[in-house]
Amino acid sequence: MPQADNPTFEKIWSTLSVINVNNYTEEKYGLTFLSWGFCWALLMKHFPQAQYKFDENEIHPDGSVTVYCTVTIGECSRSMHLPVMNHKMAAIQNPTARDISDAKQRCLVKAISMHGLGCYLYCGEKTPESEVSEPQQDAEPETVPDTPQVENVAPPASDTPSPVEEEAAGDDDDWLPEDQKAADHWVSVTLDFIKQHCDEESLKSLWEANKQTVIYIQDKYPDAYTKLQTGFKQQYAELSKEKT
Repeated sequence: MPQADNPTFEKIWSTLSVINVNNYTEEKYGLTFLSWGFCWALLMKHFPQAQYKFDENEIHPDGSVTVYCTVTIGECSRSMHLPVMNHKMAAIQNPTARDISDAKQRCLVKAISMHGLGCYLYCGEKTPESEVSEPQQDAEPETVPDTPQVENVAPPASDTPSPVEEEAAGDDDDWLPEDQKAADHWVSVTLDFIKQHCDEESLKSLWEANKQTVIYIQDKYPDAYTKLQTGFKQQYAELSKEKT
């Protein structure tokens, strides 16, 4: 249920820190990654007034770059920084625009975690101290009944994430399904997610956040794409009935 427009830091933390995000993480390079799309969708469900901004990048003498992100909920702001890194978690000298973009999305996840969501991952914990069950309540963006458009949301590979390095629990934007099985798995996880967690705002945010992956699946795995599109349409129809 969405919270008041001006919640306190305490209210935000108590709401977000107990949510178990394990089903929306992926194990890669021996680390745990939480998709920024799922992360933002969950935040929108509880605090649709939340906003984020990226501050000016810091360019270091060796050519490496640090990005900065601030997430604000009502009058409560939390900020975080993150070096632009490669898959070995080493700073990249003279990073490309894509490198910087990926780092910003991971930094967004870190900034959200400062408000409580997924913070336990950075602490090396397997679950939050006190979990909550997420009831189903959603509606779908107006564009969904026609043609889904989605971008890069990594599928979960484990229900119990391993300890993560401080900068590792972000979205791996290089992920795309390598075969039909991976595409089907991603679609299944995404449809399960929208049924359990998304309201109007968070569903729309997730939908708009995942263009690249859906376009890729549409091109490479049309059967999986059809299942995804049909699932969104059915969910939209069901939620529309519930409102009438």
